[in-house]
Amino acid sequence: MKYEVFSHFSMIVEYDPETGIFYDTVLPDSIDLDEDEQKKVLIKIVENLKILKPKYYLSDQSDLACPFFADIQEWVAKLFVETNTAIALKKHAIIQSKDIFSAVSAEQTVDEAIKSPLPYEVRLFDNKKDAINWLNMM
Repeated sequence: MKYEVFSHFSMIVEYDPETGIFYDTVLPDSIDLDEDEQKKVLIKIVENLKILKPKYYLSDQSDLACPFFADIQEWVAKLFVETNTAIALKKHAIIQSKDIFSAVSAEQTVDEAIKSPLPYEVRLFDNKKDAINWLNMM
């Protein structure tokens, strides 16, 4: 059964120990995030990933309204590659934002992350149903 790990005005983070899926869902108020606040929220996510050690990660950025700017895309990619590798994550599904600038930012961050081979799979999706189906495929 899924439970809330933490919430912030910009995001809800949940975990389902039965499926091993860690969820972060960006909320429309994310538009109010500045770069420092983005980093604080991302660090809190990483702290919880390290504690819970999920096998699967679903990042729902469909309502993301504040793109990662170029200067922190590399930082974000490095942070999550290192963390996801350390916890032996198997799959990371990302539902892209409806906001074109945020979607492009997510694609650039993923491109930065996959510059070298990863020990886990990363895939971008347009909807939650396809993302969950992919995470549940063995």
